[in-house]
Amino acid sequence: MSASPSLTPAIRIRTERHLAEVGFFGDVDLDALMTTSRQISAHASFRRGMDTLADFTRAALRLSYDDMDRFRDYVWSLEALRGPCRWAAVAPNAPSRESVALFAAMAEAFELRIQVRHFYAADAALHWLGG
Repeated sequence: MSASPSLTPAIRIRTERHLAEVGFFGDVDLDALMTTSRQISAHASFRRGMDTLADFTRAALRLSYDDMDRFRDYVWSLEALRGPCRWAAVAPNAPSRESVALFAAMAEAFELRIQVRHFYAADAALHWLGG
């Protein structure tokens, strides 16, 4: 069975909430994740310290441990540009749920200034981002 294609993520910058929202669809790999992160940072409305809500509800995020380690290094390199902020990842389904939960634990263990948390529902994620 072939993997479903990766579709262009939907990015929305909500300046009034100091929030970048991104909805992922289809298969998502490390390259797609890093490309989307660069697109958010380069967006004309993006501001340093802006939080991010990443919704993987309709996606299959497939990251190996090596991918997660590379993404952690990448996130570490973004800290100067992004500033201290929060990333909430909504991932109620496998395999995204496992990838997000493991990456959130790695981010906490390495004390990144970008806080990463896994959520099963968008309302809980938005509550954490707003609080």
